[in-house]
Amino acid sequence: MSNGSERKRRAPAARAESHAPDGAASVSPDIAAVAAFLRVLADQVERDAPFGKRVRALAEDSGLFAPSRPVTSGGRAAKAPPDKPRTESADVVATLDLFSVLRVDGEARLRARLGEMDVPALHRLIRGHRLDPARISARWSDRDRLISLILDQVRARSDHGKAFARV
Repeated sequence: MSNGSERKRRAPAARAESHAPDGAASVSPDIAAVAAFLRVLADQVERDAPFGKRVRALAEDSGLFAPSRPVTSGGRAAKAPPDKPRTESADVVATLDLFSVLRVDGEARLRARLGEMDVPALHRLIRGHRLDPARISARWSDRDRLISLILDQVRARSDHGKAFARV
């Protein structure tokens, strides 16, 4: 074995000892060997993209990593897709236009339409229309309280700017 390759083999172990937490005298040979292996693996993954993808897939299959998510422009992983399709949530938000029901049919009809919904549907409606940005209502389970919040927010938003309508 050449002198250069021997130096390369010892370098990861030396680096492992240098990363020891303060107060730790030295790292055991087993831990140094694992650290050296992981460094070599990391270097290979960074250099060889197809190899890195295979390693990632194996780690995901083993349960070590969660399935990969695309990275956004800010360098952070995008939100994970939901486990089940959220069509019901989208349907509730898309089919019930709170503002037009209030404008056309009035508050009593809107209250009646909201009264037909269950609590999770009301929560989805609040989130979908962003009626509670601080998410204070997220833990509320009282249907009447949720309906009052929706009505108050829809009324406030629909009245927004009416002071200038009569000018």
